Amino acid sequence: MPCVICFVDGVGVDRIIGFEGVGYKPDSFTLRELELRLLRSNVIVRSKMVEDDEDAAKRNRDRKQAHEDEDSGDDWD
Repeated sequence: MPCVICFVDGVGVDRIIGFEGVGYKPDSFTLRELELRLLRSNVIVRSKMVEDDEDAAKRNRDRKQAHEDEDSGDDWD
């Protein structure tokens, strides 16, 4: 039986034994349901996108697009 103990700043804030209380069905749960449980315990927090994050995301998309454009030049006729 799995056990997950959640800590925030070295203090145990939540304990999930056998994944009880995670999903609607005790035998299966979705990742989203686990995420919601951890969010409620403040073990994880959702990050808010700020301008710097948006700029970094745009740079990553631009790099990916440039790399894809380079690969598309390899035409095999």
